[in-house]
Amino acid sequence: MEIHTHVVQPPSVRAAIGFRVECHDATNVRYFNGSMGPEGMIPRGTDLTTSWESLDAHLSWTREPTPFLSFFRSWDRAMIWRQHLIERGGTNIIILAVWLEGKPRIYDAHAIARMLDYEVGSADPRRRLEHHEEEILLHGAIFSNEYRILACFKGDNLEIRHFMLRFPVNPAVTHFARFSADALLPPTSDPLEWLKDEMVSLTGVMDHVKLCVLLHAVAGIPSRLLRLGDWDVVQTSLRAYAFPH
Repeated sequence: MEIHTHVVQPPSVRAAIGFRVECHDATNVRYFNGSMGPEGMIPRGTDLTTSWESLDAHLSWTREPTPFLSFFRSWDRAMIWRQHLIERGGTNIIILAVWLEGKPRIYDAHAIARMLDYEVGSADPRRRLEHHEEEILLHGAIFSNEYRILACFKGDNLEIRHFMLRFPVNPAVTHFARFSADALLPPTSDPLEWLKDEMVSLTGVMDHVKLCVLLHAVAGIPSRLLRLGDWDVVQTSLRAYAFPH
């Protein structure tokens, strides 16, 4: 396919957190996309440059090795993709919440797909624009010693449970969040305490800024992370939460 673009590289975007949906069933050749190894989350390709050809190969699911890892900006979009994989026979599915703040070369997959002439409802299922809504691409790896994986959710169960999610910086504020029925064990677990324990077990520390961003993300509340002097500020449409460095 000839790629019609005169832009050398797509512009990078900023993302504080991303949700990666992985199928770890190695017998499922079509959907297996496990990236985890002793060194971290490693893409299958090693190209140092971001080319339109490699972007197109990644977005059209050619199975050709590319240097990108796909994430979703929103928890709901990750849950939709998880369901898509399960309904097509995927098993051993997990959702990884990954801290992306400060990582270079993050790209808006939907914008790139549009530039590559992907279309809504395309006759070619590999080139459907709607498949890449709220998707972002990271060029490169997430290494183990970066400690960026904040939580790992099991995702094989299509049954959905809704949990009341408390915010530790403002206990009076609660929101509902939905999880796969097997994501939190036992079912009566307090999701806040589970997330805190999970973060500490994976990163070794309790980072309240990252926890605040993660909580808002799984509750479906858009937020922005700002650095104002000696403070990190998580801002939503309703209020802002400030944390000292």
